Amino acid sequence: MKKANLLLSLLTAVAAGATVTSAYAIGLSVTPYSFCGRVVDAAHAAFDADRAATLAAYDASSNLLAKTTTFFRADSRRNYALDIPMATSAVDGYAMQNDQLTISVTDADGAEWSGVVPLAKSVVGEPGGVKDLDIVLCAPDADTHGIDADLYWSLYVDWICSEYYDAAKDFDPNADYDGDGVSTIKEALAGSDPFDPDSKLAIVDYFRDDIAGDEITFTANPSRLYSVECTTNLDVKVWKPLSFTTGDAKTEQSVISCPSSMRSGTLTILLKPVEGGSRFYRVRAE
Repeated sequence: MKKANLLLSLLTAVAAGATVTSAYAIGLSVTPYSFCGRVVDAAHAAFDADRAATLAAYDASSNLLAKTTTFFRADSRRNYALDIPMATSAVDGYAMQNDQLTISVTDADGAEWSGVVPLAKSVVGEPGGVKDLDIVLCAPDADTHGIDADLYWSLYVDWICSEYYDAAKDFDPNADYDGDGVSTIKEALAGSDPFDPDSKLAIVDYFRDDIAGDEITFTANPSRLYSVECTTNLDVKVWKPLSFTTGDAKTEQSVISCPSSMRSGTLTILLKPVEGGSRFYRVRAE
């Protein structure tokens, strides 16, 4: 009887251990997985502290897993971070690796965008991982040359009110009405006026200095972020992103915006010193 009781005790201990193992598999919380990047409207103007958007992530059963609001940092191209809580297996309120989520965005006007993130791009990765995911809030329409309908009609109205309006022709967002070398839609996405030849993204001043570093001044819009790239051979066209400083600031950055208080104007950046030789720069609107 003593041996039988001892065996029963051992079996009970094993069963208890199995219960602990089972509980471990059911609900161990691990490091969240993060989606981060940039939320912009159809014209590629970013949401910021003055015009925020809300992001939410749902699992396959439409349960809310995470929610966040856009932010603004002048030294970063990102304006949101959505941290997805993760567990080792199925637990309410948590995701597991390889789960496919639905990410929706509610814009500043209260409209919800639920189809702007393809499901293939909203798959949860390894715990602690980070995925860059930019989100453009637009609804392409074949009847409006494949661009967002609201943006198209906004540009159409601007065209009618401009000196370039021609009642005998249809509006074409790919046309360069003001003759500045940039199409109407590209100017709209860059934040410049498509119907003003003096308004476009352009380098307006450049000072070469092999010791202190080259200085570049370019036109800017406060609703956009900008980056700078360089190449040493225009034929090869391999452009390399650059880091730079501004004014008296010593911290290097790779993107920049002009102050929100400035409706339009120019920005000046200082690049790292580079030894002699040809070099060419270009500015990109993010």
